[in-house]
Amino acid sequence: MLSENAIAIINNGHNRVGWKMITRELIDRLNKLTDENPNLKCDISHVKEKYCHLEFEGNISKECQELIEFYEDKFQTTCIYCSSDRAIEKEDKNNCFVPICINCYKKGLLNNKIELTLDNSTYDNDFESFKSNYLHHLHKTKPYKFIKEILNNDDIKNLISRKKYLYGNYLYALCVYLIKMNKLEKLKSFLHLNVKDLETIIDEKYVFPPDSYLKALITKNESYLYDAYSESIPEFLKFKIVEVEL
Repeated sequence: MLSENAIAIINNGHNRVGWKMITRELIDRLNKLTDENPNLKCDISHVKEKYCHLEFEGNISKECQELIEFYEDKFQTTCIYCSSDRAIEKEDKNNCFVPICINCYKKGLLNNKIELTLDNSTYDNDFESFKSNYLHHLHKTKPYKFIKEILNNDDIKNLISRKKYLYGNYLYALCVYLIKMNKLEKLKSFLHLNVKDLETIIDEKYVFPPDSYLKALITKNESYLYDAYSESIPEFLKFKIVEVEL
């Protein structure tokens, strides 16, 4: 069994959200190995990250060292944001090559250095019900008719005027996305006219689907947030709304 000090040293050896899961996995496997073989030594005294490579130092038996080296390779192929094991190396602002998956790279996480935590993220049950009602209607009608109804009924305006900014922002993003995906260019100017005088507010927190947020909350693992963020539709991210699928 690893000492509490060794576990703390491993956990504090990096601050990469996407590596938290395999860090716990490494600790569990080292605990199991040393429990089964009490004579093995795994007195880890120092762990440091160097060029996105973790280096372990201490009085470590060969068997434990081999396991650590196996995980050192895993760290180098695991996305630092979402834990995907299909990471490639990309250069960051510090001219270091870091492992990042294609989805996170396309979302600009590497350059923007977006920080997602339980403190700056949330979910809203009432908002989910609101979304569900509109998406249910969308699935029963054609996108063109759906957008026309929203604009003719002034749904976005009414929500913003009632200071339901999150709801209004969502409907606006949904219309923009549907216009783009269905090539409804004729509706683009109608949408812009409908909202041109509106002043909206974007929430300080990212709003996530319940499943992603609750997984992160229960496991204390923000990689679930990065995972959802990396798959989110860009039109919604502009308003800090994480919408993975419609």
